[in-house]
Amino acid sequence: MKYLIILNKILKFLIFLVLTLSAVLIAYSCNGWGVMGHAIDEEYSPNVFQEIIDQDSVSHYYNATIYSGQMWCYKHTKYEEVKVISE
Repeated sequence: MKYLIILNKILKFLIFLVLTLSAVLIAYSCNGWGVMGHAIDEEYSPNVFQEIIDQDSVSHYYNATIYSGQMWCYKHTKYEEVKVISE
């Protein structure tokens, strides 16, 4: 009987420990958008991606040099048709 009480306390502590660690891991893992370790936030100024805002005020993130044609948008995770217009 004494062993069952001790076992019950140990099991309650282990359940508490697992739930607490799970909550901490979930809280620290939800910290915004990212692409391969690079944050994509409103307040982040990316130096790897070029941010382009189209005529409808939608922002897009492209890698390297911007050119006319099909380019991969890292924010929308799809190829998009890009047309460069010189000002």
